[in-house]
Amino acid sequence: MVSEVKRVIQELVVPDLQAIKSDLATIKVEIRRLDEKIDGVDKRLSEKIDGVDKRLSEKIDGLDEKIDGVDKRLSEKIGGVAQHIDSVDKRIDSLRDEFSARFVSLEREISVAIDIHERLAALEAKIGR
Repeated sequence: MVSEVKRVIQELVVPDLQAIKSDLATIKVEIRRLDEKIDGVDKRLSEKIDGVDKRLSEKIDGLDEKIDGVDKRLSEKIGGVAQHIDSVDKRIDSLRDEFSARFVSLEREISVAIDIHERLAALEAKIGR
């Protein structure tokens, strides 16, 4: 009976085990092939990402240079505007001083004119009496 069980196992189980072993070897080969394929895709993807990163860095550097140029030009223009404002400020101060002096002069002239007018009126009043 033991020999009969042994024979049945060898006839029924051993061929299936050998088929499983063969399938397992095939699966291992397929897994290695997929690993290699994944490694290749990973390498190409890394190269593409590196290329995009390089181009993006170059574009960012270019934009930095443009921004620096615009910043410099704006700073120069702002400096020019500030100088112009200072110049206008000085001119306004000068005009204010000039008008102030003219008003003082006009006040004196008006005061003198009023004084002369009052004296004339007083003289006319004395003469006309």
